[in-house]
Amino acid sequence: MAASLRRRYGPYVEYEQIGQGTFGVVYKVTKEQQSGATSSGQFYALKIVELAVGQESRERELVNREEEILKSAKHHNVVRFVDSFIDGKRVCLIMEYCSEGTLYAYIRKRESKMSEDMFVNFLKQIADGLKYLHRKKVLHRDIKTKNILLTAGHIIKISDFGISRITDFVDPSKHSIRIGTPRYMSPEVLKKEEYGQKTDIWSLGCTAYEMAEMHFAFSSDRERKAVNNIKNHKLPNFDGIKYCSRIIDLMKSMFNIDPDDRPSAKKILKTLSGHECTDLSLPASLTKMGAEPAKKDQTPEDNATTEYYFLQAARKESTSTPYQQPRDNLEAASTEIQKLLVMKLNCPKAVDIVAKVKKNFKEGMAQKDILTKHQGNIASDKMEIIRSLCVALQGTEQALDALKEAKENAESSLTGSTD
Repeated sequence: MAASLRRRYGPYVEYEQIGQGTFGVVYKVTKEQQSGATSSGQFYALKIVELAVGQESRERELVNREEEILKSAKHHNVVRFVDSFIDGKRVCLIMEYCSEGTLYAYIRKRESKMSEDMFVNFLKQIADGLKYLHRKKVLHRDIKTKNILLTAGHIIKISDFGISRITDFVDPSKHSIRIGTPRYMSPEVLKKEEYGQKTDIWSLGCTAYEMAEMHFAFSSDRERKAVNNIKNHKLPNFDGIKYCSRIIDLMKSMFNIDPDDRPSAKKILKTLSGHECTDLSLPASLTKMGAEPAKKDQTPEDNATTEYYFLQAARKESTSTPYQQPRDNLEAASTEIQKLLVMKLNCPKAVDIVAKVKKNFKEGMAQKDILTKHQGNIASDKMEIIRSLCVALQGTEQALDALKEAKENAESSLTGSTD
């Protein structure tokens, strides 16, 4: 679409619709400068809430609540607030743009299930953001994969606070209004009982299961049946999830019928921080995360052999996409390095700077030139560690590109051999 034909909202120019939240449509936009030109390469997410006749006060209250939460939230796993304004009968919220879209879309375009390391990486980030929100007395009430966004470096961002609540006390006051997305609602919400922060933990459990299995935790074709299964505590089957026992137990604990028996976001994060399972092929008995008894046709000694390890790896290789596992590991490493860079930069625009550094690498810019370009945002005593992290980031990104090329070459070779 030609720039002159694109719709404008205040100083922002629309590029395309990228989503629809609980109470509004979301567009990818760029900001128009005073000269009339648009800011090159700098995109934002614009959420527009149309104030319907007769509903203005209610909708304005919800928008104001979301804006209040976003303005006060300063965490790398919560979407960042940029600006807000009124445009006619529309309320406009400007937030950071997350180029990889929703976790929901990411899961469904994958070729195979997430590796355990990637699963833990993502779940840690969501739990970290949720721990922060709960500490700020924010009850989200609609945690789900469509409300979790991903940046180019796979940094998780919790979004869509339209139905969130700010509670008045550290031990939140209870609510009984049924609100949220039914497939992710806790039993207490569906039964219109009192609920607190642990309802977000149930929704997190649904999100975690969806990441592991690539489909809804309560996945009946009919929503009513899914809701009845939740009310009656008919839990999803975990047999297909090949993660270590401690991770499985953690996931199951989020589905405890008694909210008090569910772990807090802080406890989830603490459990995940001790994660040491680094390969799906290894049985739990070979990890520090937990132990499982040997199968009938295997002795403990058999389980500990190198041959057993490679046999298991070969079996897994035959049933999965061979390039997915190393790609997952490299993407997880890239995400961790980018998070470290954000922490070390320790400035308001740290996430944007890291995204630009990654883009500069992709464009082939020399590392020295990149550091020179951004040195104004780097404290002199941090320059050496930032340089080292940039070298590590560049290495993982180059490895990802090489792996992608290897996969394409392999597929091309396979196609050629069948012609």
